[in-house]
Amino acid sequence: MDDNYWINTPPHETQELWCGGELLGPASFLYSDSKELPGTNETDGVIHRQMPHRIDIVMAGNSKVAGVESKTPTDLLNSFLSRRLKRQLRTMLDVVDLPVLLVRGQWPAFLHTKGKRGVDIIWSSYDPPSRDKDSDTRLFRSLFPLFAELTRWQMLGGVVLYGPSVDEPQATLAFLKSQRSILGGTRNVLVAVAGTDKGKEKKEGPGWFLKSVRGIGGATVEKLTVSGQRTTGEVLNGSDEELKMWGATSKQIKAIKEAMER
Repeated sequence: MDDNYWINTPPHETQELWCGGELLGPASFLYSDSKELPGTNETDGVIHRQMPHRIDIVMAGNSKVAGVESKTPTDLLNSFLSRRLKRQLRTMLDVVDLPVLLVRGQWPAFLHTKGKRGVDIIWSSYDPPSRDKDSDTRLFRSLFPLFAELTRWQMLGGVVLYGPSVDEPQATLAFLKSQRSILGGTRNVLVAVAGTDKGKEKKEGPGWFLKSVRGIGGATVEKLTVSGQRTTGEVLNGSDEELKMWGATSKQIKAIKEAMER
């Protein structure tokens, strides 16, 4: 476990959130740096404290711990320019199961920051990069490098969330709670690929939802559910050995596990 965040489930007790050998408390709470989510408290499900590794917000789900770095667009830009963002994201990759960058508040048409010698620089979402040789005199600079950085971050396994356009603590808290079960190792992520735009989804027969998994068709569903005697939930939660015994191939077992993880 080293100094990572992790979840402990004692026998017959509620889940606990730990960081290394330090118990933070019940895993049902969101744990927040004192500067984040101001005005919230334990009644709202939030515990403020000095956070290990200086992560803004940490929340546990079913089986995973998500770390959240929370920023307004201007904060994000300044962190990117100072390279602080790289350090923060690298830390989360090391110590939580799922690192999350939350961008909260509205994106203005122009973002202001300071150049090396204190000269104002205006970053625009719409203008191409300036070709001025002096970086401090570039009045318009593209945000493309920032978004390229966020794309790289997601390719490493991070998640970027765009929160409420209103930068208000209760709105941010409500948004995080709505995402918590998905980020915490939930088993409902297949909802993202369920259904179709070609008319109403046919839900004929037990196990129809399993067809959303790549490589599983009607015949496999029949075998896995024993023609409806075994539920979809039992199949999705089955061990590798059970799935193999029920008739799934190695590729199908891998596809089910990957769907559950992502």
